[in-house]
Amino acid sequence: LAEAGIGYDAITRLAVTTGPGTFTGLRIGLSVARGLGLSLGVPVVGITSLMALAAGVKAPRAGETVHAVVRGRGGQDFFQTFIVQADTAVPAPLTAPRNMDEDEIRAAIAAMAGRVVGSGAAADDGHAAQSGVNPVVLALLAAQLSPVDYPPDPTYMRAADAVKAKAALPTE
Repeated sequence: LAEAGIGYDAITRLAVTTGPGTFTGLRIGLSVARGLGLSLGVPVVGITSLMALAAGVKAPRAGETVHAVVRGRGGQDFFQTFIVQADTAVPAPLTAPRNMDEDEIRAAIAAMAGRVVGSGAAADDGHAAQSGVNPVVLALLAAQLSPVDYPPDPTYMRAADAVKAKAALPTE
């Protein structure tokens, strides 16, 4: 903010990614965004990382299909297909976000050709694949989306690795 020459009073809306991602990272990011939103009295827009990645394709063409893939732990990947819309930077979802293995993702992409973005995308023409969410794209999406329709709630797509401890000995 200081670099831009503005203060917290200039913030009118906040954007945060809701996942998929690490449980701890999601909780921390969402907590910070919600806390800032409450303290500043501004709305917070929650956007999935899959949508933000799809919205960040370079030189998008209306009607183009974009597959967003985020690498997960334990051999699971998170996948969703979008279509680029002509009148907005917000891509329209064609499928629901899902956990899929690599073979399922390859089959889904083969069934509906399009660009692939995200940490699960292969390098293109010797350039590294876009693996992270562009904050400028996130801000542009948040400016167009309703905080009511896109709340800052976590997008958990698999069970947590951590489980509640069980008693080692029987209780009486």
